[in-house]
Order: sequence, then C-alpha cells, then structure tokens
Amino acid sequence: MGVLTVRNIDEDLKRRLRVAAAERGISMEEHVRRLLAAATDSSAATGEELLRSIRARVKGMGDIRLEVPERTDAVKPADFEA
Repeated sequence: MGVLTVRNIDEDLKRRLRVAAAERGISMEEHVRRLLAAATDSSAATGEELLRSIRARVKGMGDIRLEVPERTDAVKPADFEA
C-alpha cells in the first residue's frame, strides 16, 4: 500500500474530518481513504446519467400538468429611495 502525506491542512478541516470519522465509528485515516476513493470513482453517475435514471423510474407514473395562471400585474420595480 502506498503512503500519501498532505501538509498544511487547515485545523478546522482536520477537526471536521475527525468529527465525521467519529460519527461513523471509523478512524480519520479510514474516513479520508473512503472520501478519496469516492471522489475518484469513475463508475459514479454523471448528472446526465442520474437524470436518465430518474426519468426511467418515474416513466409510466403519468404526466403531471400544472396550470400556470396568466400574469395580470406587471412586476413593480424596487423603490430604493424609501
């Protein structure tokens, strides 16, 4: 296994990593390993793939048509003089 050293980590970031690891019941090193693995996982869905997946799941549920009322009043500009 390789070793990776990261210097000059902000103390607040280190604290957040330590807290997140403790919440999961794992070491901070294990938490960072998992974060790095997830961040570099090429099999993670892209936004487009995610959209296709959602569309496939809801297909056949029927279309939802919302009635959009016609605008009757023009938008009044903000009064910055008040």
